[in-house]
Amino acid sequence: MILVPRTPPFTHRYKPWSLYFHSARNQVTQSLQLAAGNLTAPGGGTRPRVLIAHPMGIPGRPLVLRTTTVIVDDVWLISGTSTLSRRGMTFDGAHDVVLTDWQLDRGAGTAIRAHRKQLMATHLGVAA
Repeated sequence: MILVPRTPPFTHRYKPWSLYFHSARNQVTQSLQLAAGNLTAPGGGTRPRVLIAHPMGIPGRPLVLRTTTVIVDDVWLISGTSTLSRRGMTFDGAHDVVLTDWQLDRGAGTAIRAHRKQLMATHLGVAA
């Protein structure tokens, strides 16, 4: 699951950039979903392996994301104030933590899996 704000963080003056990045993000999302395929859901049916969600704060207002957390295969995690761009990862100052979980259960790290489930539950407003 990838949580991103519905609209890119540009002011009205940069609306063409905002439209470009929104379109590019949608194309990347479709490519990821096609490459990853679907999972068989419990009880039958399928669901996408990759899901993009737009978290909401109070009703009708988008949640402002101040940190970024990336989890890869429940084994590797980076969390902090970096932005996922070349500038954000090489030039801008930020504070992040990078973790690798060596305690594996069925190919996934137990601590990072638990952290991912708690983050998702918090943002989606459901129980972990």
